[in-house]
Amino acid sequence: ACAGIDYSSLDPSGSNIGDPPVYAYDAVIAMALGLHSLLYVHNKCNFTGDDLRQSLSNDVSFTGATGRIQFSAGLGGEIAYGDGDRESGLTFKVQNFNPTLFHRGGRDELQSIRTVGFWHKDENTMFPCDMVGDDYCTETVYNNEEDSIVSDDPDIIEIHMEEWARNLIRAGSSLAMLTCLV
Repeated sequence: ACAGIDYSSLDPSGSNIGDPPVYAYDAVIAMALGLHSLLYVHNKCNFTGDDLRQSLSNDVSFTGATGRIQFSAGLGGEIAYGDGDRESGLTFKVQNFNPTLFHRGGRDELQSIRTVGFWHKDENTMFPCDMVGDDYCTETVYNNEEDSIVSDDPDIIEIHMEEWARNLIRAGSSLAMLTCLV
């Protein structure tokens, strides 16, 4: 046992190891690569935390236990929005509120939040979850009267000009062209 972990209780495939140790493993590798870059690539013996952050953003990219690891240099400027955020290898769980499963005041109120899929940043694609193997996976419920996808765009309204108005414009533009040619 190391740090309170009984390794004999873990499956040899690692299937029953939770997420935190796997992310910690990738974090240690990322830090080691960032420090290596500062010491041996940039030949810096004295450096600051900001130097290390820049090294992580600019020099570190690898495939770790949690997928592709690469850090964003951010948008720049004073705020530096997104600076140091993980830029690749991200998967987000897409969840949906299912009102038919909601029972107000019951101890299972959270049972109404169900997974409908996973969005992979690198592929910019959403993949549905496994409805056969996952009890908390359901079809998407659209919480509107039609139970359908709601468009963020307004309906397109086509307005056609009356026939007499189109003919008047055609005649006027023809007269203007003739006047220019004469």
